[in-house]
Amino acid sequence: MPHVLYTYPNNPRAYKALVTAAYANIPVETPSFDMKTIKTPSYLERFPPGQVPALDSEDGPLWESNAIAKYFARKGNVCYGSSPYESSLIDAWIDWDTGKLQQPLMVWLYPIYGYLPYNQEATETAKKNVADALNVLNKHLAKKTYIVGESVSLADIVIACTLHIPYQKVFSPDYRKPFGNVTRWFKTIINQPKFLSVVPAPFSMCTEMAVAAPQAAPQAAPKSEPEPKPSANGASPAKKNPLDLLAPTSFDLEEWKRVFSNNRKDPMYAVNWFWEHYDSAGWSLWFAEYKYNEELTKGFMVSNLINGFMHRLEAARKYAFAIINLYGEENNFQISACFLVRGLTLPAELTAEYVDDVDSYVWRQADINNTEDKALIEEYMKQPDVFKGRSPDVVYDSFVFK
Repeated sequence: MPHVLYTYPNNPRAYKALVTAAYANIPVETPSFDMKTIKTPSYLERFPPGQVPALDSEDGPLWESNAIAKYFARKGNVCYGSSPYESSLIDAWIDWDTGKLQQPLMVWLYPIYGYLPYNQEATETAKKNVADALNVLNKHLAKKTYIVGESVSLADIVIACTLHIPYQKVFSPDYRKPFGNVTRWFKTIINQPKFLSVVPAPFSMCTEMAVAAPQAAPQAAPKSEPEPKPSANGASPAKKNPLDLLAPTSFDLEEWKRVFSNNRKDPMYAVNWFWEHYDSAGWSLWFAEYKYNEELTKGFMVSNLINGFMHRLEAARKYAFAIINLYGEENNFQISACFLVRGLTLPAELTAEYVDDVDSYVWRQADINNTEDKALIEEYMKQPDVFKGRSPDVVYDSFVFK
């Protein structure tokens, strides 16, 4: 049975395994892979965490990039040191990479790719933590060509793969200047023939540090009502949400959520129920289009982005329902959404006052008297695999906020 590695294209974590397999002269197939597969029962049975990279090896299924790289190193008896002590040193550096480099790099890079909202304080802290880690490595490499031993080891492969994107994206000349030993070592590793047989070349060093896409300034908070006076026992009464003070509505949001959830096999029943009960005087419908689709490249990361957005919408749960769709495929994604909200304007819970992500979308109120808008609303509610009128039209994933 051949070794088959499942991953998306140009995944630096998969590079670890593929470069190591190249050193071990072990052939590995990397077929085209649909990221939707990670949610299927058959995939989860073999790879319980439901992630990539994942390996179907001749010995059985295996996941986690470091574990797969170690498997190839052990199987080929390469890159894992010449003694138990060297092997342990390699393990130590790999563990150090996971905790001291990868973690702060994700905090720094993910907002740039749009996978997380930008937070200046978190980004500056991450930059400092990465610099601290690079300083450790820089001192270690002052008189060494390789991290452990006298030839390329798994420590070199793993850490070079971790730094592959940062050196292209954020390690500007000024930032990397104090770490000359690291840069010299990095160039040595990525220009090894086995590395070049896996990783696309030529490699271009970053000339200007990438930054997260600018976010619109938060909207001004509405003027607050006077604070309610304490009751006789000294306790402050709970402040009413303005949405609770609107005129009564005949539309029951919780009942709609139950009808929608219980009729996925017959979505038109839910659609018809919705229009029969919808109260246009007390509710409004909105379309939202994500502004930065060109930055959406990896399916699992975009799914994390959407899940994070929905988590931050918690304050609106009593007053809103939404379907958020992810369309396309790796390196060609789009996000759009349809929201049902209490009231005739977007409530405070759906502004940047509550949720920074809101400003990453262009919002448009739907006109239910417009045939095209009404058909578009119904298309969201039906949750099809192929969405009419979009390009790309294939629904990679669909999320429901309810």
